[in-house]
Amino acid sequence: MKYLMCVLVAAVLFGCAGRGGPGEAAPPLEGTSWELRAILPARGAGEAMRPADPRLYTVFFGADGHAALRVDCNRATGTWTATPDGGLQFGMLASTRALCPPQSEGERVLRDLARVRSYSIRDGVLVMPLPQDGEIYEWTPAQP
Repeated sequence: MKYLMCVLVAAVLFGCAGRGGPGEAAPPLEGTSWELRAILPARGAGEAMRPADPRLYTVFFGADGHAALRVDCNRATGTWTATPDGGLQFGMLASTRALCPPQSEGERVLRDLARVRSYSIRDGVLVMPLPQDGEIYEWTPAQP
């Protein structure tokens, strides 16, 4: 019920697309779950990484400030904080260390999430740009 309330409040305040203009508050992340859609390369150079199964790369933003992640064959937990202007930061993420298949992007995702400093939601897609190299993580709402 709390999740539904957050979704309804976000829809009323920010519109169904979840867009925020300059100076507007970013949509809340509390109680939402996302699947990795793609990691877009910096400035369009190279190919986007699109996981064969997006359900293997998920993030849940708990209302209590805790995050739960699935990164391929591993799980991770940690903390997160967001600001009304779209700031986002993950705290230390503790992860299991199972040996994933060679094509796994699990370690990369964990490393990169530690560098995230902002987010936005555009047309229902959670966007997390990386500040140093310009790669962009795109997440879609997780399927129940």
